[in-house]
Order: sequence, then structure tokens, then C-alpha cells
Amino acid sequence: MKKLVCITATLLAIGFSFMATPAQAAQKITREDFIKVCPLDLPGTAVHSTATADGLVVAFESSVANSLPELKVRVEKLSQLINTVMEQPADVPRGAIKFSSAFEPTEKGANVVLKPADAKDLEKLQTNVSAKMGTMNAEKKCHFLANVN
Repeated sequence: MKKLVCITATLLAIGFSFMATPAQAAQKITREDFIKVCPLDLPGTAVHSTATADGLVVAFESSVANSLPELKVRVEKLSQLINTVMEQPADVPRGAIKFSSAFEPTEKGANVVLKPADAKDLEKLQTNVSAKMGTMNAEKKCHFLANVN
């Protein structure tokens, strides 16, 4: 019985730790949130994009093996931030391209796979994100992915 109570208490604690308070849920994601998780400040890291039939792959790769674990963690967080912004209608500017993001680990780093919510926005998404790659590499910042219009 004591073991069951202990397991139940642990599961409740874990469950409550994942629940957001109303203040946390209402917290607006900012440009700084994207900067904090951006992997481009890790040694040897660069980004490039590749258009696919239904979206775009934004590939973060590092030439420094020791950077790979942290790079993958940050790219996953970046993908989650993108989805959070897209799921909050108040955070998506009027007329903005709505898209989803998926995390994909790779041998050399990790990808953020972007897919537009509406197929008619595919070409615009591909063009606009691809145009930001040079700036992202030069400035070592990812906040440009917050708004691809």
C-alpha cells in the first residue's frame, strides 16, 4: 500500500509539473524566445533550406561533433516554439502564412520541417524562408522563423 501511495504521489507530481498556469498559457512568445533556443551560436553550426514537394526542410548542421547533442535539443525546442506560435491565433499576424513544424534529427544535426496549412501558400513559404538563410547564418539568429511573411 505504501508503495502504491508513493507511486501515485510521484505520478501526480509529474502531471502537475507539466500543467501550465493561466499566466504561463497566456504568455506571448517573443523574438527573444527564438534567440534563446537558436542553435546557430554553437561552434561550427550553419543553416540551409531545401524545398520539398509539400514544404521546406530547414537543416541545421554542425561540423563540430561535440555540438551535436545541444544542437538537436535546441532545434527541437525551436520547432516546438514555431508550432506554439502557429497555434495561437493572436500571435499570427493577419495575412501571415500559417504552417506547421516538425523536428527531425539527422546525422549532422537536425531539421525543422515546415509545411503550410494551405497548399496555396507552399511557394511563398519556400521562397520567404529560403531568402532568410543568408541573414540567419550571418547574424547567427533564428527569430526570422517567427514570421516568414
